[in-house]
Amino acid sequence: MQRGFGKSLRIMGDSQMAWSSQTVRVAVIGAGFWSRFQISGWRELEGVEIIGIWNRTRSRSQEIAEQMSIPYVAESPESLIKNCRPDVIDIVTDVSTHARFVRLAVDHRVPVICQKPMATSLSEARNLVAYAKSHEVPFYIHENWRWQRPIRAFKDELDSGVIGRVFRARVDFMTGFPVFDNQPFLRNLPQFILTDMGSHILDVARFLFGEPVSVYCRVSRVHTDIAGEDVATVILGHENGVQRLPAICRTRVTRTNMIGFLRPIFWPKVVMGRSI
Repeated sequence: MQRGFGKSLRIMGDSQMAWSSQTVRVAVIGAGFWSRFQISGWRELEGVEIIGIWNRTRSRSQEIAEQMSIPYVAESPESLIKNCRPDVIDIVTDVSTHARFVRLAVDHRVPVICQKPMATSLSEARNLVAYAKSHEVPFYIHENWRWQRPIRAFKDELDSGVIGRVFRARVDFMTGFPVFDNQPFLRNLPQFILTDMGSHILDVARFLFGEPVSVYCRVSRVHTDIAGEDVATVILGHENGVQRLPAICRTRVTRTNMIGFLRPIFWPKVVMGRSI
């Protein structure tokens, strides 16, 4: 996101869509764990106003509205759009609802930004992109990890060539954060770690080292009370010979299990060599 939104313009393909006013009016769908972070992020930007919110549990959206000083709590997603007439819709819900709300925003010709992961399947994701493009409505997915300052500084060092030619890289994320306490619906996802954290880690790997030409993945489950996988190891190959091993893991620290960590840990490691 850019710092100022006044008089900004969004472009998709050959179409152009200007904001309806100098102040960008944002409506939020979803009042779960991440909604506070999304709303706070919008408010750091100049020229942005949060004008309304909807959540399937009204008491929850009412609570967030009171805490975040949002003037309107909608009875339905349709009434949110009709009564607020937003310039942007921010979808902060679980992945099973994304397709419905993205199509709703597109049908009303409202630019939409949606929480990751985009959809429940690759085909559904492609259909959403095609749907937004056919209606000439801007459609964005919220993915912020590659924009973090430490990661971008590391990318600058890689691009400078100061460490030589990278031929192997390992990107790890391991955490003991109690994610299921804050987002209990994650327990029921048939695909968990690759969609929840994999979208972050794999995008960072793409940002640092480019697009892969081959993919190999092994997954496993440590938690016995969840539906999906919570450990994943992915090997990505590149035409330039770089091998990447993004390793993604979630585990919970208990008295008998000290494999995890008390806070999220993320680090990249690279093996360098001079070109011959």
